Amino acid sequence: MLLAALSLTALSFLTGCSDQITSTGESMSGNMENSGISQAERQIDRPLFKTQIRLKPFRSYTFNLSNTGLNLFNSVKAERIYSAADDDIFNDPCKDLRIIGSSNEKVELSCNSSSKLDLKEVTVVNTGSSMFDVDVVLTGKINGVNGSK
Repeated sequence: MLLAALSLTALSFLTGCSDQITSTGESMSGNMENSGISQAERQIDRPLFKTQIRLKPFRSYTFNLSNTGLNLFNSVKAERIYSAADDDIFNDPCKDLRIIGSSNEKVELSCNSSSKLDLKEVTVVNTGSSMFDVDVVLTGKINGVNGSK
């Protein structure tokens, strides 16, 4: 009886602690689109990084090589995600958003800057007093793609 109880406890422990026993095969960190750059995106002319971020009031998030895989950023599109609680966002998805790009110096960007920017970092800032989610789409260069270094 004691051996059966110990075996059941060991099996329960292993089942509860192992990701492989209960895993569906998908990464818990999200799909490739949100967590980095997929192999298919590496092969297109303009490498792409898409994600959603949640910004607390007066906080920011900076995108760079370490969290996007892109060496340089060519374009930025950042828009607040519409929610029923914020009807004014429907008319202005850039409300309370400030976008700052930097390479050698910092530059103020619009929420949809699509010219050849060649920035090393892009920072999205919540200038408002409430927390909200932001859709971010960045295009740029990866080592060895588009003639980048």
